[in-house]
Amino acid sequence: MKQAFKDFQNALLSKGTKKDVRDKEWDTIVNTTVIAMAAGGEGSRFQSVAAQKNSYQLPNGQSLIERNIRLYKEAGFTNFVALVYHEADSIHEVLGDGSQLGVTVTYSYDPKKGVGRGGAVKHALEQGAIPSDATLILHNDDQVVNYPGSFPRDIMAGHLAGVEQGALATMIMVEGSEYVYSAMQVDNGFVSAIEYHPMVPIPTHMGTVVFSPECFAYFDRMISYDQKTEPETVVIPKLAQEKKLYSFVIPSETWMPVNDPKDLKKLLAHMHEHDEI
Repeated sequence: MKQAFKDFQNALLSKGTKKDVRDKEWDTIVNTTVIAMAAGGEGSRFQSVAAQKNSYQLPNGQSLIERNIRLYKEAGFTNFVALVYHEADSIHEVLGDGSQLGVTVTYSYDPKKGVGRGGAVKHALEQGAIPSDATLILHNDDQVVNYPGSFPRDIMAGHLAGVEQGALATMIMVEGSEYVYSAMQVDNGFVSAIEYHPMVPIPTHMGTVVFSPECFAYFDRMISYDQKTEPETVVIPKLAQEKKLYSFVIPSETWMPVNDPKDLKKLLAHMHEHDEI
């Protein structure tokens, strides 16, 4: 079964490269990039823990959204916009203007109703919360743990390598994700191998995308406020179709989604193990 998974992975994944970014160039990148923190969703699977997932306070006194902002702040980024709707006041109470974190946080409120991350980005562009000439990193509430180096710097270096080859956006992904059931190999009706919660080697989006300014026209043209829309269902498939979508792959073990109480328990165990609490 392991060999079958390996063959499957080889058929699906051929990794790209990343650009060597020097410090002087990095300063320019930092100053022309905005980090959009997607914090407007209802997080229904997280409702038994807290009404707003992003503002949930971890045992170290830090919220999930603050933990992600600090990840980018450590790499030099200081310009953030919070895309808010559900329980928006709780996000504002946690972040304020960002000064306590050493960054600047502005807010873009969904127009009248939740419009999804795609609509939220479009609205933020129309309102000027995201400058039309900025590079945009759209990051959801997933957490990055034990990353070997600088996650923000690496994803931007990967994006720049894609831009040099004609890409307009870069999806950040992992090599595979854990299958939540027991996997079976069946030969002539007989089970010949069993893998408990195997890593399924399908490249998986971990919730972060880097967009060059040229992508914003796609949001304007393709996304409507009439319904909730995610970039992954409209804009990103179009970019892939046009061969303008690059990828950057990070180690699977460094991605930790927090969608429900079980995921939160894993994050807390990680924090205890690595003295983050």
